Amino acid sequence: MDRLGADAPRPTACAWMGRGKHCVTYRLRRGELANFVGVVERDDWTTESWAQRGTRAEALADFAGWHPTIQRLLSEADELYRWALFDRAPLATWVEGRVALMGDAAHPMLPFLAQGAAMAVEDAWTLASCLSQDQPVHQALKAYEKQRFARTAGVQAGSRANAKTFHKRTRLGQLVTYGPMYLAGKIAPHALYARQDALYAHDVTALH
Repeated sequence: MDRLGADAPRPTACAWMGRGKHCVTYRLRRGELANFVGVVERDDWTTESWAQRGTRAEALADFAGWHPTIQRLLSEADELYRWALFDRAPLATWVEGRVALMGDAAHPMLPFLAQGAAMAVEDAWTLASCLSQDQPVHQALKAYEKQRFARTAGVQAGSRANAKTFHKRTRLGQLVTYGPMYLAGKIAPHALYARQDALYAHDVTALH
C-alpha cells in the first residue's frame, strides 16, 4: 500500500467492470497490502496449474487503458499468477453408498459471488449434523445432499450470472446494467444490499 500513493484502492472491496473482463481490488492485513484479482474471458487456455506465473506485460496489456488504480497496482505488484476458471453444471448426485462429496468437489462454482468457501463450511456443518442423527450412514448422507443441493445450485447459478453482469460488452448493455446499479447505490443503498439477503441471511444451523 505504501508504494501506491494516491492510486491506492479504496478500503472497501471494489469491482471494476469492462468489456469481457473485470477485476476486484481490496486491502489485506489491516490495510498494509493491496490485492488485485483480474478475470479476462478467453478460449485458448491449455495449461492446468494453480501456480503458473504471469508477466507484468501480460497483465498490463489485459487492462490497458483502465483506471490509474489498476495500472499502478499491476505496475507495483511483487508477484503475478494466472490460472483458468472453468464453469461446471450442478452434479446429478453427490452421494454413492457411504461416500459423499462436499465443497468444490460437489459443486464447483465460479468465484463471482465469493461464496465457494462459505458453501463448503455450510456443507460441513450440515453433514456433521446429519451424521450425528440416529440413522444409517447412507441415509444420513442422502439427507445431507437433499438439504444442500438446491442452496448450492442456486449459488452456482448466481455466480455464473454475475460473470455476465460484470462483462457487458456494449455501451448500451453497460448503461442499462450499471446505470441503475449506480443510482441505487446513491439513492437506496439498503435496497441494493438487500439483494444479498439470500446469501448472507441464510442460517444453516437454524435448519436443524
